[in-house]
Amino acid sequence: MPKFCPSFIRTCDFFEACTVLADSAKASAALSRRCLQAILKDKLGAKKKDLNDQIDEVIAPGTIPAHIAEGLHAVRNIGNFAAHPIKSTSTPSIVDVEPGEAEWNLEVIKMLFDQMDTVIQQRAREDEACQRLTTIPGVGPVTATALIAAIGNGTAFRKGRGLAAWIGMVPREHSTGGKQRLLGISKRGNAYLRTLFVQGARSVVQQRHKQAPGLSQWSAQLLGRTHQNVVIVALANKLVRMAWAVLCKNERYRAPVLAVTT
Repeated sequence: MPKFCPSFIRTCDFFEACTVLADSAKASAALSRRCLQAILKDKLGAKKKDLNDQIDEVIAPGTIPAHIAEGLHAVRNIGNFAAHPIKSTSTPSIVDVEPGEAEWNLEVIKMLFDQMDTVIQQRAREDEACQRLTTIPGVGPVTATALIAAIGNGTAFRKGRGLAAWIGMVPREHSTGGKQRLLGISKRGNAYLRTLFVQGARSVVQQRHKQAPGLSQWSAQLLGRTHQNVVIVALANKLVRMAWAVLCKNERYRAPVLAVTT
């Protein structure tokens, strides 16, 4: 796996393509081509359907580094180039992949990942709001830039709770006979941001002993009463509301104060 792998791709085609490479180069090539198409379309703005046309569309503006453009151009000169397996023009058999085709596809995808990481890190360094967001535990440059791209300064939401609901970081509810029952979090909302905040919260919970005393105590007390996954979602909700306050109120992150009992 590369140093940086976007959340939207981590458990999808790229991971599978790497996993099956040793057992089936053909399957790995097909998965990696599909992964490449997803990146060109969803992250680089390609509108065309055909992979060859997508590559032309991405290379044409001259905004991507030359070595990546050369890698993309080379992709269409090897093996079974279609997004799906194609048949030979002379026989009904499926055109086989060329030796090294899957490996090259994966290498080009890794170059794209590295470039995406470079752009994100640069934006995070240059943007003052991103710098403030990344002081929140569990919020890194990827989460900070994604949040700002989605909501700007957060003023569209009156409270942090509204942002959490918009992301889908609130439990579904089923109440009957006056009895309230909270279920798992909703699948509605911004799935990408929800995934990023949950991943960040998971990291904080796993390293809770390294956090500020207030946050460490809060998570430890909650872990003593309920399942870890519930604590992670509760913390993710808390992180979203903290991020809203940092953005909307234009202030720095302040670690929760340790509760003192007398």
